[in-house]
Amino acid sequence: MKRIGRFLALLIISIYLVFLYSPIIINILGSFSPRKYIIDLSTPTLHWFIEAFSNKDVIASSTNSIKLSIVSSLISSLTGFLVGYAYVMRRPRGFIDVMIYVPIIIPEIIEAFTLAIFYITLRVEMGFTTVLLGHLTFNIAYAFVIIRSRIDLIPREIINVARVLGANDLYILLRIVLPLALPAILSSIFLTFALSFDDLIKTLFTSGPGFKTLPVLIWSKVGRGGITPEINAITTIILLISLSISLVLTYIIRKDLEKLS
Repeated sequence: MKRIGRFLALLIISIYLVFLYSPIIINILGSFSPRKYIIDLSTPTLHWFIEAFSNKDVIASSTNSIKLSIVSSLISSLTGFLVGYAYVMRRPRGFIDVMIYVPIIIPEIIEAFTLAIFYITLRVEMGFTTVLLGHLTFNIAYAFVIIRSRIDLIPREIINVARVLGANDLYILLRIVLPLALPAILSSIFLTFALSFDDLIKTLFTSGPGFKTLPVLIWSKVGRGGITPEINAITTIILLISLSISLVLTYIIRKDLEKLS
């Protein structure tokens, strides 16, 4: 019976992994194929990567994505740290709890639509700033959850002793809480960077005609001409960036857990 259970578990996991990773592997192989619509790895080539990043639209949208992700991750992580510190120190409950988690819980399409209506009503010119504000609405919530959880683990005795010895709130924040919460802050920066870099729905609804990120460019190219090797190459680059961020996050979290144990 145990063998049957193990076999079924292994079978389910194998099917899941095949469905999860097969499209990714096919996409990566397609980006190295010399032929346009058929995967042929007899002579792997970097032609499609060179072709993609020789395109001015790809370069411009890549620059927009990187700039947007950096600004969004830094602002959201700083805000998440300050709000997380205030939350842990003051321990608010009820309404504030609900409002903080709303951006994570509600469907992104609804949030994106309401933001677009809000901008249109105010006749705001859509571009980098409107997209950034849209990304901050969910990134701050994620940053808060990550950083607050780490601050919550800081022993209150350390802070109480510092107060008894005459340390003010600013000293405690910068010299005690900040160093101890640094792994969570770094994790927040990497995660929110990835969330902003990969986001499509909210960016589509809040960007103007003159502002495109890499996911939006891919979306528009697929809509016009289908999937091409250039798109495979671009998505492979995005995949490698996301994978690198995932590995860094895993390393930071593991090191932090080792310190706590």
